Amino acid sequence: MIYIKTIEQFDSYFHQDNLHKSVSVAELYRISYTISEPVTFSMYALIYFDELFGEFSRAGKRVNYTPHSLIWLKPGDSVVMRADYAKKPRGWIMAFSEELLERSGLGRDFYMFTFFNNYPISTLSLTNEQKSAVISSFVNIQTELLQPRDYLTNHMLRLSISQLLTHYKRLFERSHSLSNEAEGQLAAKMGIMLENYLSSGLPEQKGYPTVAWLAGEFGLTANYFGDLVRRELHISAQEFIHNKMLEVAERLLLQTDKSITQIALQMGFSYPTHFVRMFKRRTGESPLRFRRRGATAAIC
Repeated sequence: MIYIKTIEQFDSYFHQDNLHKSVSVAELYRISYTISEPVTFSMYALIYFDELFGEFSRAGKRVNYTPHSLIWLKPGDSVVMRADYAKKPRGWIMAFSEELLERSGLGRDFYMFTFFNNYPISTLSLTNEQKSAVISSFVNIQTELLQPRDYLTNHMLRLSISQLLTHYKRLFERSHSLSNEAEGQLAAKMGIMLENYLSSGLPEQKGYPTVAWLAGEFGLTANYFGDLVRRELHISAQEFIHNKMLEVAERLLLQTDKSITQIALQMGFSYPTHFVRMFKRRTGESPLRFRRRGATAAIC
């Protein structure tokens, strides 16, 4: 395993001149490299492949990519690139260290770029128009690196990187946007997962369902899953979970003779008082009052 901790080491590994301590960009065909063994990078990176060149793996898993694909890396990612040496890969690579984010607008807004935390990794295939816009962003960064250095250099680099990341975010979200039918399928699948969990007996041991748990069931990080749910269902993932818990609790109150304590434990609450407080806050009445009112309505 090789560890590349700085941009200077990054440039040295790829046999190119170091132009900046926090940013590097290059056209792939111009640099000489071999990543035949795992290499771990301590920086963020975006790679644009203009064509297929061989095998690309991250964290030990092969990444299926197509021509005109964008792939992202974050600090700590380990990659392997096994090239077909009959032809050099064509495209671009841009890397920047976390140091560039410090005390800057880019650092302040970096929370928006949740795709860096998306697992499993997915590539982004571009149209010709999108390809031109992305390449233009890489060229802008390269142009700034080649300019004589002044007090505005870092500011210009952050603006160009922010533009590239924002463009990527827009394309990523559009490509992962769901149809109306898929939105219904997402909500249905989330509901089934929560129903199964709440009736499994596991909440008594592991607690009530969380966004992190539900995201894990989809193979996603909590941040990316939360953004996906809010964008597609127009409700937070936490709110969706609470609504489903309330729905199940109301059904148990009306259709079973389980005590409030038993229902609270089934929902994953360690203390029944916490369940009662949550129920009352969301319905305006206690679980006991809700049950009695439901029983009275049934008699009438």
